[in-house]
Amino acid sequence: MPQTLSHIYPFSLLPENHLEELSNNLTSRNYQPGEYIFREKEPARNGLFLVFNGILEIVVTSERGQDIVISLRRPGEFFGEAVLFSGEPYPAGIRAATEALIGFIPKNIFMEILNKNLPFTAAFNKILTDRLRELYLEISRESQTESYSPLNIIKKASQLMNPDVVKATPGESIKTIANLMAQHQVSSVVIVDNYNRPLGIITEHDLVRKVLAESKTPTDSLIALDIMNKNPATISPDAYYSQILLEMIKKQVRHLLVTENETLLGIITLKDLLKSRETGTITIVNSLETASSSKEIKQGLKDAEGVLTALVSEKAGIAEIYKIMTEFFDRAYRKAVELALAEMEKESGPPPADFCFINMGSAGREEQYLRTDLDNGLLWDNPQEEPKIVQDYFLKLGQKINNLLIEVGFSPCKGGVMASNPLWNGQIISWEQKLLEWFLNLTGENIRLFSIFLDFRPVYGNFKLAEKLKEQVLEQLSQTPIVFFHLARDEYLNKVPLNVWHSFITPRSGPRKDMLDLKRQGTIHFVDAIRLFALREKYYSSSATLTRLKFLETKQIFSREEIENFQFAFETLSLFRIKENLSKIKVNLTPTNLINPYHLPRKDQMLLKEALIYAQKLQQLTANAFRVTVF
Repeated sequence: MPQTLSHIYPFSLLPENHLEELSNNLTSRNYQPGEYIFREKEPARNGLFLVFNGILEIVVTSERGQDIVISLRRPGEFFGEAVLFSGEPYPAGIRAATEALIGFIPKNIFMEILNKNLPFTAAFNKILTDRLRELYLEISRESQTESYSPLNIIKKASQLMNPDVVKATPGESIKTIANLMAQHQVSSVVIVDNYNRPLGIITEHDLVRKVLAESKTPTDSLIALDIMNKNPATISPDAYYSQILLEMIKKQVRHLLVTENETLLGIITLKDLLKSRETGTITIVNSLETASSSKEIKQGLKDAEGVLTALVSEKAGIAEIYKIMTEFFDRAYRKAVELALAEMEKESGPPPADFCFINMGSAGREEQYLRTDLDNGLLWDNPQEEPKIVQDYFLKLGQKINNLLIEVGFSPCKGGVMASNPLWNGQIISWEQKLLEWFLNLTGENIRLFSIFLDFRPVYGNFKLAEKLKEQVLEQLSQTPIVFFHLARDEYLNKVPLNVWHSFITPRSGPRKDMLDLKRQGTIHFVDAIRLFALREKYYSSSATLTRLKFLETKQIFSREEIENFQFAFETLSLFRIKENLSKIKVNLTPTNLINPYHLPRKDQMLLKEALIYAQKLQQLTANAFRVTVF
């Protein structure tokens, strides 16, 4: 047991004799899935718990009586520390998500060792501090949203999964596999090795398609290895409902294996998800993909916005909200291109050159959540035919695409950033020329247009054209670094609406009296600054703000604390913005991103101020990094 403790931090800092003393007083017990180690508000047991094996869920009960998993504990971690010093009842319950082996050290023994070892004490206190900070951030995020429905998006994979997976080995016969499905009344069998690592999965669909319909090999001679899907979709046990749903949508699967460290913990099926909530999210995806008219696309998007309301009310993370809504919107955009292209082929024949439809702005960053202003373009390859004929074809196609998108509820871009505009519709070489023009004259309106363009993302067509354009952007940026200064200066001049006393700065009169623009005065600071740092590091794999921020963390551009603060602030402002616009839609008002901060509850005012303070911090760091003169 001393050897086991020596592998758990911060116990690994202790000398051998103290590890021996702890081990001699340590007891252990096995727990089954669903069994509680202790429950919320249960009296403290005067000791510290250690996880030797298995996964545990930290569970709190909401005001509606729902169990909410706020975190997990894994092998090599401890828990119960929150009441170790106070002796108060447990603020949260702990239950086993899988079979688990749990150790227990009495408080008096632990405190005696704690007082004898300063390095151990310092490390233990650091962990306590970090956990309190995580709890604060969690509470801060949750305090922004109210609960409107009994959906289960707040549940994690560890809660939704079925731990009793029907398993078989690669050498099992197909007849045995079929019998297992029938016997257990399941739609899949997971193929595992001797260490419970998933090697593949066989579904009912596989049996029908690969055995009955396509196989020329006698059924009796087929084994699991012959027909199993060798790349089953997997997900972490601490993934939320929205992440699970997103994974199923993206990979078009009905089964997800819950794994950790390559070990199978459980399985989640589409049926499980549909049982756990009443919205037909998968149906919406299918309706958008099979739509044959603008009317059907419009209905699909209307249903998708209902999902948005559910996601927000059930406190899904902003990254998951954006990803799921992007999956809906991308399907609508692609379907609009397909329908417009079908019309063009009837009228003028097939496209005269390869082309790519791109989204820019928030849609390009995968941060669009409502049918807002369109920002899109068309780029096409060097044509074989007369350029004027080709341009006319693609301009007409761009007009048809955007007319259809406007029909389904999107708004035309006031600045004309649309594929129906010749400025945003051209062959690849004309886009490269436009880039050069922007680089040579980066002032005023050009900065705004260039910023919108920088977040472009291919949605339909030949994606290689978009990749070629991205390479050109990075090359031009490396050759003209002064561009970073101009963009940073433009961001610095857009001041965060807080004064030196951290009070809100709002108009005192006029139609926007007492109002803040959550987009142009809030989230835009994080979008613009994080984009600048990412492009300086030649990162163009994703335009999403939070993905860019994660990349910058790997490059150590910001400290860990700064990364957490910027992420918290961006998510906070985004959720305020989404909530405010949804409330306007609910009473048939147009979303404006405007909010009166003085009408917010005090706790929300404090959250908003904190987010804007971090925006000021990032703005200052950006100005320093790109040598913008600070007045």
